[in-house]
Amino acid sequence: MRQTALISLIFLTKIIVAQNDSLSIPQADSLASEPKLNIIADERIEKLLEIKKVNAANNPGLPGYRIQLFYGPRSEALEYQAEFLKIYPEIECYMVYDAPYFKVRIGDFRDKYAARRIHLDLIESFPDSFILEDRINLPDLPSNEE
Repeated sequence: MRQTALISLIFLTKIIVAQNDSLSIPQADSLASEPKLNIIADERIEKLLEIKKVNAANNPGLPGYRIQLFYGPRSEALEYQAEFLKIYPEIECYMVYDAPYFKVRIGDFRDKYAARRIHLDLIESFPDSFILEDRINLPDLPSNEE
């Protein structure tokens, strides 16, 4: 029994010493150097990132909602736009050409609920209007000028 305990104690001591030898504390010099990361990736990923950058430059703004008031010939689109601006001069109005017709869209709404609130007011004057997803303009940031 004593022999077994002595052999177990020697064996455990060897294991503990072996584990302590493999642990090392990093030196101050090694902490100061920058770590290096080598990424091995498919070349197509870089191409996709470039395509995404070009698309973002060509399509400024963010995803949001607008209300479309009209879709048809240019002369009527101009009439709808003028009528809308008389009623709501504070809301942005856009005319988009989609061959062969023009679309009159209004607003830069970040969520559908904001578009819905305005749409409920418009429905009497523009009964054919509807809400749709679109790229909206970035909102103006407030200036710090005093």
